[in-house]
Amino acid sequence: MTQLIPVLQQQEPLSVKVTTLLEKRTTRNTSGFLADYAAFSIPDRFVIGYGMDYNEVYRDLGPICVINDEGIQKYASSSH
Repeated sequence: MTQLIPVLQQQEPLSVKVTTLLEKRTTRNTSGFLADYAAFSIPDRFVIGYGMDYNEVYRDLGPICVINDEGIQKYASSSH
């Protein structure tokens, strides 16, 4: 986003706003970027499902879930 927004602003829109489904509550945001709108504020945990995956697993999971340590270890390599 930090690179995309300046490109969009070159088109001289009246405004550029960013909306995100999930926003993690963390102090590790090194880019300094914050979305203008967030649907859900979530803990700083690894989430999967609804198009988000872990090593290309769980992408087609319907709900958004936190992957536990066992799941992370099981699918740590890309050769499941």
